[in-house]
Formats: sequence, C-alpha cells, structure tokens
Amino acid sequence: MTSPRILVLWASTGNGHISVSRALETEMCAHGMEVLSVDALDYGPGGHHTWYGDGYEILVRRWPWLWGFLYRISDDIGFMFHIQTVLDYFFLGGLETLVRRFQPDWVICTHSVPQPRLEQVRARLKNFRVAVVVTDFYPHSMWRRGKPDHFFVPLEWTRQQLDDWLPGCAACTSVTGIPTHARFATVQSRCAARDALLLDQESPTLLLTSGGIGGGPLLAAARALATIPRKCQVVVVCGRNEGAHRTLMAHLAELNAGRTVNLRFDGYVPVETMATLMHASDLLIGKPGGATMAEALASGCPLLIYTPLMIPGQEEFNAELLQREGAGLVARKPEELRTAVTELLEAPQRVEAMRAAARRLARPDAAAEITRIIEQL
Repeated sequence: MTSPRILVLWASTGNGHISVSRALETEMCAHGMEVLSVDALDYGPGGHHTWYGDGYEILVRRWPWLWGFLYRISDDIGFMFHIQTVLDYFFLGGLETLVRRFQPDWVICTHSVPQPRLEQVRARLKNFRVAVVVTDFYPHSMWRRGKPDHFFVPLEWTRQQLDDWLPGCAACTSVTGIPTHARFATVQSRCAARDALLLDQESPTLLLTSGGIGGGPLLAAARALATIPRKCQVVVVCGRNEGAHRTLMAHLAELNAGRTVNLRFDGYVPVETMATLMHASDLLIGKPGGATMAEALASGCPLLIYTPLMIPGQEEFNAELLQREGAGLVARKPEELRTAVTELLEAPQRVEAMRAAARRLARPDAAAEITRIIEQL
C-alpha cells in the first residue's frame, strides 16, 4: 500500500497558520506520508500576495478596528462575503498547476483562502479530497466555502456550529483541537526551562507577547508590568516587528532602573524557544490567537488576555471561551493589567487553578489525531 500524498496549504497572514501547518507536516512525515507544505498566496500574482498577506498585517497593526469591522461584515453571506470569495477564486488560479504536478490524495487547508479555487479544481480533476483545519474556536463563514470533504475543529461547539450552517456537516467533522508543535506538550520542569533560558529560578516569570506580527501597544504593557510592586522577571517577545523591538530596547534601561521587576526584550524566537518560554512562565500575557492559544493550553500556561493587543474578530470569541472555562483572565487597560498580575502573583493557588483549566482544554495530540484520521479515510 502506497503512502498518501498530502498537500498542505497555508497563507502567510501572521504566524499561526504557518505554525499549524508545520506541526501537521512534521507529524505526517513521521508517519511516512509524502507531504508538500506551501503558501497558497505564492500561486497567485505578486500584487495579490502583497495585498492579502502584507495588507492583513498592516491592518491589524495600525487599524485593528477596521479589521474587526471587515471580519464581522464578511461573516454574513452577503456582498463582502461574495466579493472576497470571487477574489480568492480569481487570484489563486495557479493552484491547479500545483495540484496537477504534485497529484495529492488529500489537500489540507489551514487557511480559508484556497477553498473557493480548490472546489473548482477538484470538480474537474476528481482525484483528490479536501480537508479544512479550522484554527479558531468560531468557524467564520470563510471556513465554510468550497464543500470540503472533512473538517477538523477545536471544539464540539465548533462542530455543532458548522452543522447548523451546513446541515449534515457533523458527520464529516472531527473534534481534534488545533495542531501544535510537539515541543509544547513535552514535559519540562519550570526549573529546567528557566535554566535553559538563563532566567532566575526564584523569581515569578511573566511572558508578554502579541504573536508573530508583534502588533499593539507593547511598550505601554511593558511600562505597566515594570511597576508591579513585587520582584519578578518579564520576557517580552516582539515577533517579527523589528520596530517594536527597537523601541522597547531604547527604553530598556529606563524600565529596569531601580525597580524590582527585570524586563528582557526578544525579537522573533523559534518555536522551540517559545515552547521553553511557556514552560518557564507562570503566566502568559498577550492575545488569544488560535495557534498561540493552543500552544499555551498544551503547555499548561495560564493566559492573561490584554485586549489592546487583541485582534478584533476571531480572537474575541477565543477570549470569551478561555475566560468562561477558567483558563484565562482579561485586562483592558494598563492599570487593570498591573492590578491583575499583582493579584495573581499574590495568589499562586489561583494561578494553579488556571493552569489546571488550561490542561483540561488542551488537545496536545491534535496533529497526531488528524494524521490518524486521514490515514483511516
């Protein structure tokens, strides 16, 4: 029996979809599958790649309210939904050449942008199936396009929502969680993780990040954390936002001067380092992007959501669910952030309860489960 050939399609809009795709690729290759993982935006004109990928990052960094507005109005099956679907279909015509050349048994989408074009290609070639990995708790209408053969979703609630909108869909939907790199679920003591990162063993450790894009007011958040009236250490990860990293570094001496809080600023870090940071930390402060959220849950790292860093739309529901399940808290202003962190550091039993809730929600074997189901199908 020949091993299945798997084409994984993602889109370079932030780091989350890429991280999910790499986790799947690693797991499937370990099972002997032949996997090709590519950016779907590379199969359209360069201008579309710039508009779609870079445009998304500019929006969420500079005008997140506009992104939230576009997200909400395109969720209705109306004018904006159809415009976006037409654009996705028209500009990704190069996907057919890729599919003909690679001849996959399955095409797995970790981003919704390839789905309209794939529907037409599959109807013509009739020699592959399409699966969609939904990377947020809420299944926005863009995920429902293209008549996929199978859905992989993070929650039973997500599965039920899909079935409400696409009757009968539940029969071809598996609740697996969101795939994460195996390193996040690997057992590592806090002591060993801090030692690997050259962090103080005795001080409570906070990890502040706003995802791979590194948008939002990181400096304001760092200033609030610098005034916590207790000894602790804060690692700030700026992602690919070199401007934010330069700005923070310019204020490093000021923020650390004469205080009990020690801040450290990092730029982009590889996934293995991010996993070690989560294992070393008592608390992750940031935004609940789908991949970041799944990684934090797999690591058992409680999440304090700082809404000025949050991308409106897909992350709002993620935040609500984490708070409802006891795995996360929400702070909306710098003074709220400072107060919430101070109170949590004074109540370690509360932090441990959040950590336990995170582990209950976690699906660290999502990539392995998706691989198993694809093999069976």
